[in-house]
Amino acid sequence: MKLIRYNPSLLMDPIDSLADFREEMDRFFGHTFPVFRGATSPIWSTPCPINLYREEDRYVLRAEIPGFDKKDLTLEVVDGSLILSGHSHREDKSKKLEESSEARFTRTVPLPDEVDATAIKAEYTNGVLTVTLPKRPETKPRQIAIDVK
Repeated sequence: MKLIRYNPSLLMDPIDSLADFREEMDRFFGHTFPVFRGATSPIWSTPCPINLYREEDRYVLRAEIPGFDKKDLTLEVVDGSLILSGHSHREDKSKKLEESSEARFTRTVPLPDEVDATAIKAEYTNGVLTVTLPKRPETKPRQIAIDVK
């Protein structure tokens, strides 16, 4: 039997106790069924976290996609939405182990009306996809000169 030290903070914060429970379940399934070990990696639990920033003349979208190659990613504009999808399949055939893993995700981001969809640019570096979404020229703020008479 495993002895657990009394910790009153567990009674106050149920989120911490859920995290402990998850760790125990991961440990149990990891030892009992080794096939499930990769199922809780970040790429499965939170696929492709996205941050969208608004700047004066454009929007910038950054997506963290570690473990994918550029050829595994697809970026499309469909009906006013930006659709980012990825599919990765890897195999490890060593002498002692034959293992394959597959990861797949799709994220859809509605585009603001002011984005010029024909001028979108994307760059993928070190697992981070940066998409530049420029605003249409007619929607950018402009300063109007005031005449004094």
